[in-house]
Amino acid sequence: MEQQQVKIIGFRANGYKAIEAVVLKPDLLQEKLVRIIGDIGNGKSSLMELMQIALSGSGAIAKKDALKTGFLSEVQISDGDHKLFMGAKVTEFSRGENKGEPKFETFLYEKDLNGKQFSPVIDGRKATAKDYMDMLHTEITFNMPLLFSNNQTEHRKLIENLFSDELSKLGVEAVVERIASAKKKQDNTRAICEANGAFKTTFEEEGFTVEGLETLTLVDIEKVRNAITAKEIEKDRILRQSEDSVLLEQEKAKSERAVLLRSVQDKVQAVTERMRGRNAEIEGLYQTSLESFHTNQKIADAFHQAKQQLYSWPLADAEMKQVIAILDAQQKLQVQDIKEPEKPNLVEIRDNIPQATNTVGFEDLFTERNKLRDEYRTIQSSIMVEVKSIDPDTSAIDDEILNLKVRRESAEKNNALVNRFSYWQSWIEAKGLYEKEIDILRKLYGKVNVGVNGMVIDPMTTNSGRIEIWIKYNGVYDSEFFGNEKNENRFLFEYSAFQQSIIGLMLQSARLDLKPKALRMAFIDDISVTKKSIEMLNRVCDEQNLKLWTTFAKDDYDLDNIPDGEIIVEGGEIFFNK
Repeated sequence: MEQQQVKIIGFRANGYKAIEAVVLKPDLLQEKLVRIIGDIGNGKSSLMELMQIALSGSGAIAKKDALKTGFLSEVQISDGDHKLFMGAKVTEFSRGENKGEPKFETFLYEKDLNGKQFSPVIDGRKATAKDYMDMLHTEITFNMPLLFSNNQTEHRKLIENLFSDELSKLGVEAVVERIASAKKKQDNTRAICEANGAFKTTFEEEGFTVEGLETLTLVDIEKVRNAITAKEIEKDRILRQSEDSVLLEQEKAKSERAVLLRSVQDKVQAVTERMRGRNAEIEGLYQTSLESFHTNQKIADAFHQAKQQLYSWPLADAEMKQVIAILDAQQKLQVQDIKEPEKPNLVEIRDNIPQATNTVGFEDLFTERNKLRDEYRTIQSSIMVEVKSIDPDTSAIDDEILNLKVRRESAEKNNALVNRFSYWQSWIEAKGLYEKEIDILRKLYGKVNVGVNGMVIDPMTTNSGRIEIWIKYNGVYDSEFFGNEKNENRFLFEYSAFQQSIIGLMLQSARLDLKPKALRMAFIDDISVTKKSIEMLNRVCDEQNLKLWTTFAKDDYDLDNIPDGEIIVEGGEIFFNK
């Protein structure tokens, strides 16, 4: 299917850096090669930036906040039957907390017959400025310098964006993930080798060959250790047999002493309990006497009250009789000399120990308890008879244990060597897997059809093991022009600035060819303008069906005789001949 081409038929801008206003008409915009010429600092790059802002919106300018109200950059585009207006402008917020402040916005609109703006529907869908322009240009339309950068990160990101569809179809993302995993495993196994001195050269220095190491196998050290343990248990059993009789006699003596001590302790406890019993008995008698005292005290109080009533009140006969009865009862009880009983002496017992502060009434029990305590100390301080043991002969079993330990040491050295060799084998295996995945990646990138004869994507592995992705070109388009008669694949940044511009044009054309609809333009800043360079640019633009905008610093121009396709920028003013 023939590609539908979109054309710029108008451009206007104002309010940007030194450029106050500019309007470009179709006759100039349709030139195959537009050269912007002027002295350094007069606004050449600013004019290029204005075109870029109009075509790619906010992504083309880093400091949008620096733009003032009234800024405008607008292109008029012919797309089949559509006449579109697209670009960016700075207006003011009309309401809210930001009212009156600058507002940057992009736009895409169409006009009806009455000049009224409306949102266009292109190819069956409503379009935004960004979506529409993404459909028309490529990643290098405005980012050509990144193609020739010697910064691997910038260059790789451009490749990934520029060829994202092709790489995705080839499954590169999955391979890159596998490479990252294989690289991690390779690095880990190598680190283990370094930590354990497990490299081929190290083994050779120690007198081992790979062939000899491959014959080694792991020894069951656990079996040898178990045999040593069994012999040590057997030896311990022999030693314990001689010690058991001594321990038995010692334990028997200890047991007898413990029984005697426990017996005395029990007797001491019994004396303490008898003290508690005597305390309870004395306390009971005291409480009975105290209760009797309180009862008699109440009767005495009643007698006293009745006596007072007898002498103070005019009592009736019945009352008089009651008073007399109380007086009689009191006389019978003979309570005139009531006396409160004295608090008895008790033994205080704290933490199950009687306190000998006052032993009156308890002398016998304290005497008995003191005798028992003296008896306890005598038993406790008695000297036990020492039982001597005789060491048995274990020399035979000691020899067996020594031989087993020698075997264990030999086995540990053998197994350490086997394990070190296995670390080296694991690293070799991981390294092989990593290199295999790298080869797969190289082949996949090699399958990407860059679209330019002699241009390839070349994944390279650095000395540190990192993968770098580069586009290389062999200059086959014109070997003499590119100074590459042998057609060697070279990094793009190794070519001269003008050679790079030709390479960029060819790649831009190839990427645009893949689009069903395209704005076939390229923008390259600061190209050397000579008769030969212009001839080469015209040749490539003709062959690749491209329109090129470029800049060139020059101060010997003639404002009265400006060639076709040339724009002069002087102090922010724009001059051209149409």
